[in-house]
Amino acid sequence: MVIRGIKWLEYDDIFLVDQYSEIVSRQDVSLDTMLGKHFFGMPIIASPMDTVCGWRMAQTMAENGGLGILHRFWDVEENVRQYKLASSGNLNIGISVGIKDGERDRARTLITSGASIVCVDVARGYSKVVGDMVKWLDLNFRDVFIIAGSTVSRDGVKYLADCGADAVRVGIGNGSVCTTSPKTGVGMPSLAAILECSNAGIPIIADGGLHKPADIVKALAAGASMVMLGRMLAGTDEVPVKAEWIDGQSQKPYRGMASVEANPHLSLYATGEGKLDWIPSQGSVHSVLRDICGGLRSSLTYCGAKNLTEFRQKAEFIYAKTQ
Repeated sequence: MVIRGIKWLEYDDIFLVDQYSEIVSRQDVSLDTMLGKHFFGMPIIASPMDTVCGWRMAQTMAENGGLGILHRFWDVEENVRQYKLASSGNLNIGISVGIKDGERDRARTLITSGASIVCVDVARGYSKVVGDMVKWLDLNFRDVFIIAGSTVSRDGVKYLADCGADAVRVGIGNGSVCTTSPKTGVGMPSLAAILECSNAGIPIIADGGLHKPADIVKALAAGASMVMLGRMLAGTDEVPVKAEWIDGQSQKPYRGMASVEANPHLSLYATGEGKLDWIPSQGSVHSVLRDICGGLRSSLTYCGAKNLTEFRQKAEFIYAKTQ
């Protein structure tokens, strides 16, 4: 048996310590970040879930400086149509693929249509089948930026990087509609996973357990290059699902992609590892992103950092409660 020695931390277990700052205004700090040659004005990605990121979300994320990764739960023809709608005006839109039959054809067709950021969207990324897909993409499409995952292991990050991944999603079991940990016992607290994987030599993307702007701030301070959001965006106007009137309130469905609701024909050997929730309607994603980025800019000023690179270098954590 091996027991990892890293502190078992969630985002609420720590605070950031304020530091001396010469920054006069929040407008003087930069949230710019890079994934390979791709520039983003904010470090936020919309998750490739069928209740989060269709063409409107992907387009709006790009217009606000972030990245939207289109979900893959259409046939290829509709996937191409969604990509073309989202990328009109030469916007930087991501696409996702799986590992089952037909997914290499999906990847080839979408890349031929112009996609240059591809997410191999699998809950468990530290595996030969995912590694093989990453190797195939890297061999056949050298200019494509490959995001792979998910994993909570430094070895898993290094494995995917060796296969050709350019960035790795980090997080298993902590999404609000994920039931992997209670079903399987596998996972790691969100902040602990970022700390575990942050020095693996490749950009990592924090995914899961991000419930409020402060969580995003802490994930970036701990070493994530960007964060991937689901629930925090799931009630907005831009998601590809309609609102329903429930308990006297307008709400939108938000489901884990490994849930029974998303996979009604699970095999005899599988179990649903997700659930369905209802999220109150929030209005436009513009206002949600503005609130998140406002908190992030303010945090940088508290920590005396002019940009995200400085922020990671200067950030100091203190325990929020007795260990």
